[in-house]
Amino acid sequence: QYHPVTDEPLHIDFLRVNKGTQLTIMVPLKFIDEEECPGLKKGGVLNIVAHEIELSCQADAIPECIEVSLEGKEVGDSIHFGSIKLPAGASASHEDADFTIAAVTAPSALKSKEDAEGETPEGEEGEEGEATEGEEGEATEEAAK
Repeated sequence: QYHPVTDEPLHIDFLRVNKGTQLTIMVPLKFIDEEECPGLKKGGVLNIVAHEIELSCQADAIPECIEVSLEGKEVGDSIHFGSIKLPAGASASHEDADFTIAAVTAPSALKSKEDAEGETPEGEEGEEGEATEGEEGEATEEAAK
């Protein structure tokens, strides 16, 4: 437990386990091979959905982290849990074994430019017969007289 304001440790529980005990623990993910990722080189952004995953493994074989390679990933590609190579003896304790861990997406600045190009410019006049703002005001004043 941590102090809510200072984040100093307040309490720690230690467990004694035997060598062959199966544990369910959270293991951090480490993304590697960013320099071999064409999607990131083109200006894409790595959108990480899960920073750690829940694994079931033996107490004497707990991995420090799970490495996820980004090699060959293009913009629009996603990385699923099923595509990760787990260490020997480790298995997924999550029910959905093929959930998304990360995705290489286009940067938001690029997305907003594409959206702006596809929209019609604001401020164009409507169809004939519709009153513009100035005409509405004049029509309302005349009706009030």
